[in-house]
Amino acid sequence: MAARDRFADAVVIATQDRMHVEPVEAFPAKGYHILLEKPIAPSEDDCERVATAVKEAGVIFGVCHVLRWTYRVAGERR
Repeated sequence: MAARDRFADAVVIATQDRMHVEPVEAFPAKGYHILLEKPIAPSEDDCERVATAVKEAGVIFGVCHVLRWTYRVAGERR
């Protein structure tokens, strides 16, 4: 999808963990903001690659995660 002409303002990257780095390097270079499923990447070096890509592109970057244990913190079960 990153090879296509730009078609949106942002993308959600929810590939397998070990497959996060390449799209996170490709999409910001085209100006896409990124919402990435956690974890950022499986290694520290890959996390550095992600950080470099989004910083150099100057895009908005966020990492989302499932709040499956929220009920324990909030004191209620859903």
